[in-house]
Amino acid sequence: MRASTESTLQGPLLAGAGLGSLRDLVKAVLRFPDLETEMPGEGFESIDDVIGDLLDTAREIVGFADQVKGRDTLIGQASEVISRAAALTDPASDIHDRAGILGPLKVGATAGAKTKWEKDEEAGIAFGRLKPAWGGLSGRKKAAIAGYESTMLRIMVEIAEEIGAIFRRRKEEMGALDFDDLLLATERLLESDDGIAREIKEQYRCILIDEFQDTDPIQARIVMRLAEAPEVRAETLAEAVPAEGRLFLVGDTNQSIYRFRRADLALFRQVREQVLKAGTEARLAVNFRSRPGLVNLANRLFRDILPEGDYHDLSAWRDEGDSAPVVSLLDLDPVLERMGPGDEERGPKTDDLRIAEARALAGWIESRIAGRMHIPDRESGEDRPLDYGDIAILVRTYTGVRIFERELERYGIPCRLTRGREFFHRLEIVQTIPVLRALADPSDEVAIVAALRSPYFGVSDESLVRLAASAGSFSYLEDLAAVPDGHLDPEEDAPLLVAREILADLHHDTSFMAPSEVLRAIFDRTRALPLHALKPDGERRMANLLKLLDIAGAWEEAATTLAGAGAAEAGTLPGLARYLEKQQQAAVEEESGLVGEGGGAVTIMTIHSAKGLEFPVVALLDRSYSPTFKDTAIPDREQGTVAVRDARLKPYDWPDRKSAEEEEQDREGKRMLYVAFTRAREHVVVCSRSSEVEAGKGFLQPLEYGLRKLAEEEMSEGGLVEWVSPPEPEQVELRHHRLPRDLTAPTDEEIMVAVGHREEARTAWRQVVKQAWLSRAARASGLGRWQGDEPGSEESGGDFPIERSSWYAKLRGTRVHEAMELLLSGEANAGEVCRLVADPADPAGLEDECRQLVENGLALMETAGSEGWLPMAAEWPMAAAEWPMAVTDIPDELISFAGTDISVLTGTADLILENASGDLLIVDYKTGIISNGALKDRYQGQLMAYRMLLTGVSGRPVSSEIWALSTSERVTI
Repeated sequence: MRASTESTLQGPLLAGAGLGSLRDLVKAVLRFPDLETEMPGEGFESIDDVIGDLLDTAREIVGFADQVKGRDTLIGQASEVISRAAALTDPASDIHDRAGILGPLKVGATAGAKTKWEKDEEAGIAFGRLKPAWGGLSGRKKAAIAGYESTMLRIMVEIAEEIGAIFRRRKEEMGALDFDDLLLATERLLESDDGIAREIKEQYRCILIDEFQDTDPIQARIVMRLAEAPEVRAETLAEAVPAEGRLFLVGDTNQSIYRFRRADLALFRQVREQVLKAGTEARLAVNFRSRPGLVNLANRLFRDILPEGDYHDLSAWRDEGDSAPVVSLLDLDPVLERMGPGDEERGPKTDDLRIAEARALAGWIESRIAGRMHIPDRESGEDRPLDYGDIAILVRTYTGVRIFERELERYGIPCRLTRGREFFHRLEIVQTIPVLRALADPSDEVAIVAALRSPYFGVSDESLVRLAASAGSFSYLEDLAAVPDGHLDPEEDAPLLVAREILADLHHDTSFMAPSEVLRAIFDRTRALPLHALKPDGERRMANLLKLLDIAGAWEEAATTLAGAGAAEAGTLPGLARYLEKQQQAAVEEESGLVGEGGGAVTIMTIHSAKGLEFPVVALLDRSYSPTFKDTAIPDREQGTVAVRDARLKPYDWPDRKSAEEEEQDREGKRMLYVAFTRAREHVVVCSRSSEVEAGKGFLQPLEYGLRKLAEEEMSEGGLVEWVSPPEPEQVELRHHRLPRDLTAPTDEEIMVAVGHREEARTAWRQVVKQAWLSRAARASGLGRWQGDEPGSEESGGDFPIERSSWYAKLRGTRVHEAMELLLSGEANAGEVCRLVADPADPAGLEDECRQLVENGLALMETAGSEGWLPMAAEWPMAAAEWPMAVTDIPDELISFAGTDISVLTGTADLILENASGDLLIVDYKTGIISNGALKDRYQGQLMAYRMLLTGVSGRPVSSEIWALSTSERVTI
């Protein structure tokens, strides 16, 4: 039996709530500080009463089973209920057990077929009584479960209120005020002290507020109080009337898109009516931004999209100019065809559509840039060529923005993200700073909890609760020996125990390690870089973490100067953590520059961020994104209350509240389309599919569907809306990222084995990590007669096509090397590893081609194994796959290949094998189709460098081979 006290959190947890939900509830309670949180009603129907009546009715129904012909749903449901009778009435069970069993049971009001029961007269009569009774129990069962969940939610809300009260008390103790406190305190002051209110009113003769549609209710009440005559004080906001000439408001209901910040159009309309009691209204209907064609289109579109009566036509201030199209509808169908077939039944996946949108836009941009499209310069008014910086991509959320960014980069189009995506606000950076704080101060339990919950350690909330309940402290230095047996589960809490050990070890090391070395140790011990590499946009995540390492090193270099200035924390881990937090607050650092820098760049931002801005060209992307209702709080301003819910537990009347709130959010979504469309001065770009005949469900669909209709009407015959089949953009060379076995720098022992001289090797490796090569450094793979890209074959062989282009050859080589490495790490299925390394944006057919190459590689490995060549022995300090090497003091034999001005050569051997005699074999995979002679000529210098290094550090005989995977040949070099 699980004992539970319903006045504690244990009851809701047993009901299925989570600690993360409690955190969301606290946020919901604090989000509306001026409203009273509704307490969910308690049990509307007793679960035990429903169970008793349900079992009685079920037994009576089953009693007629022999008289009912064939399978009947009413008999089936009743039989299932009876089969659960023992569990439902078990005296050892509690309310949570019974609710957990009762909830999933099917009790349907429509169960039972009358024709099957009427074949027996007695059964037919009974059916007329039992079916309605069963239907009534269906409703009672739902009410009982809803009442149970509502009761459990009430406990959660009470606890959330207590936490909110504790938060407010802590602020008072600290003498701190947040933004909401400032508003509430100001309102209370104006309401409670007429003398002070009059004094403040007398300081301001006129009040002007712009964007009033975005004002929240607390701000509105303050404004209305201040706008009254100094000697007047209305009893309620609804009665407040501004004194003549004191209040001037500017607002547009069609641009109200901040409901999530408490903006309320009902309030806007209420205040508008109150202002008009003492004033007048002027309608501003001239658009000074957009060309007339865009203004005319906006009028036609949003008369239909926005609710009737809400939209008022605009007129254009600018001259008409030429009659060129002002909207391009990019047809995605040919783009999707080039990408390859998708799911015939369900159509393209969401990410496939995003890729297609980005490629369509890239093709459109390429066709308009370089003097092919001109726009009037805002300053001079003279026509000038369109530039990348004139284009803005607007999206609803940042959900798919990385796909758009990656695809634009793929086609050489520079772009930048704005607002909220600065370097120190990147998720991987935000998650790292608490780990540094936790290591710097073992008593900082807030930082410790944040570190434990982060991806660095992945400790569950349940483990943290058990730790707090048993040890009373989150400190990783506390001895857990005194924790009673059974309080921590060795299996479920294993991540917690490992995390505490790592934190304790690293904290001990901070006394003799520089902060940047501590950060590197964090990456090593937690395997943070491989973790981020395997996530979406892994290359950028790793680049940002490595950049953070560089920032830490640069900060250390300034430690002497800081110390001279008297900074006590200069060069210390607490100092670094504090410095990073300050940078995070200031948000002054640009994101790691993996996209083109310098000159104009396409701006990517959300519609909310773009409000108030304008751009010559606006592209609206992410047509498949559909907002989902995730709110945990719904306000009722008329009642002065806010209803809250948990992810699992909801108030009894939540569905009705949710339906009404969804309607409000849907109307706001259409207003967002208006805001987005009217950001453009010259041109709007929207993606669509000419093959579609009906409007879809994505957030852009009302606008897209309206444009499609206008494209077919007479209005568009003059060229205002045009269908465009975007050309295929020219793909530029990509930075291909290979995922090595260990993405961090090697240990000191590994470096010494690889080179024999620690400092020179560390220098070489730092250059690799930073991708900032010294002028006297080079990669061994670049040695040889051919410089640049691997040439294609003059003739094809086997089933492989002639090389399509250099970028395709490099991408194929990258994927094959990644797959071969996974195979050597324990994976044995060529198809599986090729799927693991594939990218959704890869060209069609690439995965199949890679699989055949990998299968050929496996066959060559088996052949080599039959000759006695096996992966390098485990005692070697580096794994046999992707073995990093560096050569300093270039031997004379390599001078002809390396050049006299090169002092460091670095590289990575694909595979090292050894035989029973201890001889070593270096293997390099090649995926192109080149003759054996060409392979020897090109790669002789590279393999010679590898042999020299490995011979020097191992003292063993070393030979080298190239494995031509396309032709399944081994070529000795």
